[in-house]
Amino acid sequence: MTTATQQALAVVFRRFNDEVVPRDDLVKAMSLELDWTKPSRAENLLDRGLNGGYVEERDGGLAAGFDASAVDVPFGFAPAEDLFEAVETTADGAASASPEETPLLDRLLDRVADALGGDRNEAMAAANACQDTMGGLVSIEAAALLVAHREGVDVGDEAEQVLDAQRAEA
Repeated sequence: MTTATQQALAVVFRRFNDEVVPRDDLVKAMSLELDWTKPSRAENLLDRGLNGGYVEERDGGLAAGFDASAVDVPFGFAPAEDLFEAVETTADGAASASPEETPLLDRLLDRVADALGGDRNEAMAAANACQDTMGGLVSIEAAALLVAHREGVDVGDEAEQVLDAQRAEA
């Protein structure tokens, strides 16, 4: 299964024809060109990719550790904010965050996918479309929550978690 990290990194790496891209160029693409986040937070996604094995350091730059062209990315894809959270490391230098860094969004997308017949990409596309319809005023998790509710999925537990996350950001 493709992770949200892989989808975000695939979008960024596809912007470049080179196999190895300077880190600064990737950060600029995420922050300035795609307008996903601030440069300092874009760095966090690259660190997450390095720790998860999705990005490799090579020849003074960074390269995708997977076939970015083979990753299916829904139209209008926008990564969840928590993909840009700092990766915590343990005393031995290992990342304490797993490669599945958005468990709430992943859970919501899985539940929506089940309601839609098992297509996770369709679930992500529906969440992105919902977020776009609302002018980007809600997080991708809140949009996925709305889609899940619209599809008749009981999302009471997830709704509380989304609300808590929204309150924490406010």
